[in-house]
Amino acid sequence: MEQKKGQFRAGPPDESRFVQILTLTLVPKEKLQEKLAEWPNFQALSPEQRARLVERIDQVRETARKQALDVAQEFGLRVPAEQEDAFVRMYWAERVAIDQTLRKELQEKRSRLERESENRIYEKFPKATAK
Repeated sequence: MEQKKGQFRAGPPDESRFVQILTLTLVPKEKLQEKLAEWPNFQALSPEQRARLVERIDQVRETARKQALDVAQEFGLRVPAEQEDAFVRMYWAERVAIDQTLRKELQEKRSRLERESENRIYEKFPKATAK
C-alpha cells in the first residue's frame, strides 16, 4: 500500500504474499505456468528465481492440502479420495474469501479510525501557519 504524504499510516499492506501464493496453489498444476505468465513481476524474474517461486508454490500447495484434509478429518467430513482436490480448492477458496472480506472491513475501519485520530491530533497540535 502506498502511503500518501501527510497521512498517519500503520499496519500491513493490502495483500499478503502468503495469500497471493496460496491463491496460486488453487490453480491446477498444469495451468500454473500460464497463470504466472500473466504476472508482470514474474517476467522480470531470473530463471532461477522463477524455479524457486514454483518450488515454493508447490511446498505451500502440499502444506495447504494437508491442513485442509486435517480440518476435514477433525470435523468428521466425508471426503472421498476422488474429491480431495475439489475439497482442498473449495476449503482454501473459502478461507481466502474470508481473509479478503476481513481485510477490506479492517481497512475501512482503520481508515475511519485514522481520520478520527488525525482530527484529534490536529485539534491539539494545529498545523503551523506560513510566515
